[in-house]
Amino acid sequence: MARDGAVLRQLAMAGEPPPDWSIPPPTTFPLWAQLARACFWDVHTERSVGFGSVCPVPWSKIREWGTSRGLRSRDLLTLEHVVRQMDNAYLDHLRAEQRREEARREAAHA
Repeated sequence: MARDGAVLRQLAMAGEPPPDWSIPPPTTFPLWAQLARACFWDVHTERSVGFGSVCPVPWSKIREWGTSRGLRSRDLLTLEHVVRQMDNAYLDHLRAEQRREEARREAAHA
C-alpha cells in the first residue's frame, strides 16, 4: 500500500479506518514542542540568503532566543538541536521546491 494522501482518501470514502502509519505519534513533551516551534518561527527569518540559496539559521540566534527566555546551558543545547533539525527539514523542503521550479522552467523552455 502506497503511503500517500490518495490512499487515505480512498479508505475514508470506503469507511475504513486509517492505517497505523498515518496516525502521528503522541507528543511526549508538548511544552518542548511549543517552545521549539516558537523559536524556529521567530528565528527562521534571521538566515542569510545568497547565490540563489537559503542558508541555515545561525546557531547564535537560536541561543540568543533561548537565553532571552531564561533557558540554561543544558536546555539551550536541546533547543539548538531540535531547532536545527527543524531547520534542516525546512531547508530540504525549500530545496526540493527550488528543484521542481527549475524543472518546470526548463520544461517550459524546451
